[in-house]
Amino acid sequence: MFHNQPNIRVAALASLSFVALLLTACGGEDPVAVQENKTPITVTLATPSGAVNGGIAVSGQLESKQTANISTRMMGHITKMYVQVGDRVRRGQTLVNIAAEDIQAKRMQTNAAITEAEAHVASAQKDYERFNNLYKKQSATAKELDNVTLQYNAAKARLEAARQMRNEVNAQGGYIALTAPFDGVVTSPHGRRW
Repeated sequence: MFHNQPNIRVAALASLSFVALLLTACGGEDPVAVQENKTPITVTLATPSGAVNGGIAVSGQLESKQTANISTRMMGHITKMYVQVGDRVRRGQTLVNIAAEDIQAKRMQTNAAITEAEAHVASAQKDYERFNNLYKKQSATAKELDNVTLQYNAAKARLEAARQMRNEVNAQGGYIALTAPFDGVVTSPHGRRW
């Protein structure tokens, strides 16, 4: 029994070598020649159902390069709307006016304050000039001249404050009209006319 084992080993090794040789020989097939089909093939194109005059109807969404949600600093009723949806606008064009009765009232108050302050400045200037001449003639004291000088400077300061108040009211008046920030098309005005 022991002497047959080398023969079995040799037979197994020979069988494995034969199988390996068969497997490598089976893998190399010659390429099959492709036959050319000489008969033409008919192709039918289907037209999309939404085609109109050579175009195609599709759904989509357009977005503009620039958009702006505009509003005003001033609260109030809209007195006039100059635009509607779809209107083309130019940069700086007035879109909406807002009621400005309170600004008009403030403007009149500041004009009155300026007139009053100008009158005080004129009076204080005359007093200053008079006391300055009296002081030069030694008919008024330095303290009296200082008091008149302070009153004159205070009157000039009140006049300047009234003018600045008018500038502020004028700046607020600039917000009663909404204007277009750039050329474009109105897409959705949200205000309602009063």
